[in-house]
Amino acid sequence: MMRRLFFASLVLGLATFLVSGVPAHAEEEPCPHGHAADDDAGVDDAGVDDAGVEQNARRYTRSVNTYHTPDITLLDQEGREVGLAPLLDGSSPVALNFIFTSCATVCPVMTATFSQMHRALGEDAGGLRTVSITIDPEHDTPRVLQSYAQRFNAKQGWQFLTGDADEILKVQRAFDAYTGNKTNHRPFTLLRNGDSASWVRIDGLASGTELATEYRQLRQDERPRAEGR
Repeated sequence: MMRRLFFASLVLGLATFLVSGVPAHAEEEPCPHGHAADDDAGVDDAGVDDAGVEQNARRYTRSVNTYHTPDITLLDQEGREVGLAPLLDGSSPVALNFIFTSCATVCPVMTATFSQMHRALGEDAGGLRTVSITIDPEHDTPRVLQSYAQRFNAKQGWQFLTGDADEILKVQRAFDAYTGNKTNHRPFTLLRNGDSASWVRIDGLASGTELATEYRQLRQDERPRAEGR
């Protein structure tokens, strides 16, 4: 129990440190773990095979999927109603993840990584909608989400969404994010280009730099199609 509490505190502290700024080389250093570890998060070596993991191995997997956004209304951190389908399926590119604010392991790392992604993108982040949906709506009210957003210096336009528990469940099922229990929450990020039916799914804890690279590649891949219309 003490080891688990120490690990949770370590990850939370390091995630907060990430938001305040990290050297570029810290983001880009390969992580020696093949699971649940952002290269900027820092974890111990427990669970690594004796043979080790190749230093340049990716910490995430990438796939392309089609999801159908439920036609429901949620609330953002300001308490405003937000139609989910217009938000996620509109003409603007979107970065989406699922978090809950009382999480002390992967969620603060994922949130800090979104902040890193914005910094890494710089001007390329213009027009990108960043959306974080809680999987614990009973606890994560708009006021709680607002405090959480401030804690991670969320940029203007980054929306944290909550709502009725049944509606949140619909969203999780629609995006293959439901695991039966919030403690079994899997870290992943979804990226979608404007006017595209496909989402790039990043399973695992990619760094902010890696997410920025994936986003730029997504935009580049879609550009020839848009020009050929």
